[in-house]
Amino acid sequence: MKSDWEPPVQPSVALETYLEEVKGLLAEIVQSKPRKNLPFQERKAIKELRSNSDIVTKKADKGTTTVIVNTSDKTQEGQVSPDGKNNQTPLTTPMVIETARKTRDIIDDLYQGNHVDTMTKKWLLQTSNPPPIPVFYTLIKIHKSILPGRPTISGCDGPTERISSFLDHILQPIAQAQKSNLKGTTQFINFIEKRNVPKNEVPVSMDVNSLYTNKPQGEGSEAYESF
Repeated sequence: MKSDWEPPVQPSVALETYLEEVKGLLAEIVQSKPRKNLPFQERKAIKELRSNSDIVTKKADKGTTTVIVNTSDKTQEGQVSPDGKNNQTPLTTPMVIETARKTRDIIDDLYQGNHVDTMTKKWLLQTSNPPPIPVFYTLIKIHKSILPGRPTISGCDGPTERISSFLDHILQPIAQAQKSNLKGTTQFINFIEKRNVPKNEVPVSMDVNSLYTNKPQGEGSEAYESF
């Protein structure tokens, strides 16, 4: 929470004199337009790419690579996930207002149950009113052969942003304490190098397609409660 405390007023001649001198020095600085660090042709090319509505320029799902795709392909690829009727159901009206109300009720219950203090409650309730609808977008997986997109929903300024961050703060230590938890490629390499694999065994890696949409919410909640 941003503090509303203000220091007591204690006039100081020395401090005021110093501040006036600093203001004078700042006023004497000659401001000049910064030099461009890109050649004219490169700046022109970037401007043309930005104004080209036929292409979309985004960063890749992993790493710092820039991906340029046709707008029509990007739109079609982004429609794959919403078209999966088993995971998504169209709404007649936005549910963001109702979600914000339910979130406030949960925060009130946490406060009434003495699970969070007053300051935490104020922080959790600091969301936009009315809250914006989260934005859906995709990031291209360039490490795949078919170049699929990773569907993502940005919860920035959304009704569940702060309570999700609060929940993540609680669950992260629990997840990191598990022996099966490996964070990043470096930790995995360090882990696998210390293992002796018998000749009659073969290491196997597995991946879950659309993990979050395919994971049963009830079983996921029960798994965390078991900790």
